[in-house]
Amino acid sequence: GHCCGAVAAHEMARQLARRGRQAAGLILIDPDTRSSYVPFLHESGVRLALTHLRLAWRAVRQGPPPRASAAMSGSARRRSVSRMFKMAVARYRPRRVDCPALLIHTPRRGAILRDPRRGYPALLADVRVVEIDVAHDRMFRDRIDDIATLIEQFLDRATKGPAAGARSR
Repeated sequence: GHCCGAVAAHEMARQLARRGRQAAGLILIDPDTRSSYVPFLHESGVRLALTHLRLAWRAVRQGPPPRASAAMSGSARRRSVSRMFKMAVARYRPRRVDCPALLIHTPRRGAILRDPRRGYPALLADVRVVEIDVAHDRMFRDRIDDIATLIEQFLDRATKGPAAGARSR
């Protein structure tokens, strides 16, 4: 999952495990860590509950976003998708995922990702965090070869490791 897609990728891995099929690995590429997008990375307990209520109330007040369609301009489509994502996150309750994970991030989003009590490391049982010095919007232009190598190495280890037989169904 890249950027906002990290939440979806994390949940997909959790759903697989819930159905008795563990993912061989989870790859998160520069996930969004802004508290307004992913409050569960920053808060817990009552503060998180209040944040979720505030986001849900805001979503209700604004009404449903218009459905994204090919007829919309690019900026209108991005705004619609962003609002839908915020509404989904307002209802999301993350849980720990036990498959191996690779988290690739840029230095600008690094502070919360390095704290094992907060951010994705707290939701992942086995995570390798790799920092790549590049701007978020240039990752796949300037450092695609490095990212591809990291992913290839991670998948090789995840699918050929000692417990791979149980994971790679």
